[in-house]
Amino acid sequence: LAPNETQSLDDLPLHRVQRHSLTGKPTICGHRLCLSNRATGDIRVLDIHDPTAPKLRDAFTTPGNPGRIVPTRDGFLIPDGYNGLLVCKGEP
Repeated sequence: LAPNETQSLDDLPLHRVQRHSLTGKPTICGHRLCLSNRATGDIRVLDIHDPTAPKLRDAFTTPGNPGRIVPTRDGFLIPDGYNGLLVCKGEP
């Protein structure tokens, strides 16, 4: 949303990824939307280059409780509770 958006949230378009339930803390990493769900351990990475047609790029589950994904210059970090800090190299 633009900072000066005047439309009601109910009037904005909603775009979904078919056959996937997406929950978790969102982080934007370039043209990727990364979601981490502490309760289930699920990580989801979506390509949002075309926001009207988001595509699931990757999905995995960690043994811990992942927090908000942090993009870095070389990849990204996932704080994973008692499982430690996951360091992922490359593009998510």
